[in-house]
Amino acid sequence: MIPIQYDLTNPNVRNVLAEYDSFILNFKRNLDNAIRRGYIGQKKIKDEQDLTQYLSEQDIKVLTWISAHITFIANMDAGIMKRFIQYMISEWNITNGTVIHSHIHHFFVKNGYEGKKFPKDALVKAVNIDTCPYCNRNNVGLVNLSKVENGRDVIKNVKGQLDHFYNKELYPYLAISRNNLVPSCATCNEYPNKLSEDAVATNLVNPYEETNSDSYSE
Repeated sequence: MIPIQYDLTNPNVRNVLAEYDSFILNFKRNLDNAIRRGYIGQKKIKDEQDLTQYLSEQDIKVLTWISAHITFIANMDAGIMKRFIQYMISEWNITNGTVIHSHIHHFFVKNGYEGKKFPKDALVKAVNIDTCPYCNRNNVGLVNLSKVENGRDVIKNVKGQLDHFYNKELYPYLAISRNNLVPSCATCNEYPNKLSEDAVATNLVNPYEETNSDSYSE
């Protein structure tokens, strides 16, 4: 495994990450708006029996805490993520299958990471690596590839992917945390090679925590 990091002493990296910082601010505004309304979405549902859209007092309490700590969550060091997960489970009972878990998934995964405005390319660029840290073989940088389509020369952007080291379905509150997003190649990040085990249970080391590239082996 290849160690990776955001070199925040580099002005170019800070400039690229400014797009991510802007996204986080807008994300917080949207989350705060939902908390203030008391329900998810722009309009209340008509079926009052369907309560999945509405936020309970406890939901609002949890989401308000998350909003107040969103900058910390977005930028937290990889080394404390496992402890943070344990805190979210023990303090707020955020586990897969609970209502609050589904609400957080809606905000952080569906509207966050999977939303059109999430700056995936900026994060790949900010890490400033060309080779997948998992396999040390395939390119993950942003490359312009010239090819012929329908008899015309076109330029296609070939780029790496972002892998959620801590699974976004299990731990959705880390879905947009930059040190949980590992630039990786399609070979490593897609079936059948993508690792399916829970990184918490298996004690895997996040590449953002790794300091010694000698630990990498074929």
